[in-house]
Amino acid sequence: MRAIILAAGRGSRMGPMSRGQPKCLIKIHGKTLLDRQIAAIRAAGIKEISIVTGYCRAKLQHRGLREFHNSRWATTNMVSSLACANAWLKIGPCIVSYGDIIYEAKAVRLLKKQRSGFVISYDANWERLWSKRFRNPLEDAETFRITKKGRVLEIGGRAKSKKEIKGQYMGLFKINQKAWEKMQIFLSNLKEKTKENLQMTHLLNLMIEKKRISVKAVPYNGAWFEFDKETDIKLAKKIIKN
Repeated sequence: MRAIILAAGRGSRMGPMSRGQPKCLIKIHGKTLLDRQIAAIRAAGIKEISIVTGYCRAKLQHRGLREFHNSRWATTNMVSSLACANAWLKIGPCIVSYGDIIYEAKAVRLLKKQRSGFVISYDANWERLWSKRFRNPLEDAETFRITKKGRVLEIGGRAKSKKEIKGQYMGLFKINQKAWEKMQIFLSNLKEKTKENLQMTHLLNLMIEKKRISVKAVPYNGAWFEFDKETDIKLAKKIIKN
């Protein structure tokens, strides 16, 4: 089992915190988001870790990680960054993490033991965190509907009510070779401009709608945090002690 951290983007909404450095190098209590991720992944028993770089790539080197580089980071999204790690995705299952989240090792262990081809972790108690990050939780939360057995029916849409949200997708998932192959085939039939602007959740939703992939969702009840805007740093420092 290998792990891939997607850290190509600049994170411009973080203001001066991400000026001149990737968002994953922002520090919380003296430790970067990236170092927290690496520690959690290694504590879960994964030794081989790679990082997809883009903005300020030189600052992410010399950390003992295999580098995949997205040279078009400024005009593409997470899906394109993931494709840069094709060399690993096509030969074995990988844990994939967005570069702007932190979580505990048990989140990685939870995904490791899943057998499905594509598995995402989610926070069923999403409103607890989102109500602290936003005055109106629906301002940012996306649709997330699943069956009783955890199969995803819808993800990534604009939510009109809390009834459409059974949890918050964390930006942490597991994908095996067969699921990646299906994703590549699906992407090959899309226009280049569409692929460049495609978010991960939107891609998954399209594939689910067209019955091209089955996505399993597993609930995670541990500590985690997403960093999307400058105020998230202040909030995280208040509520995260470890």
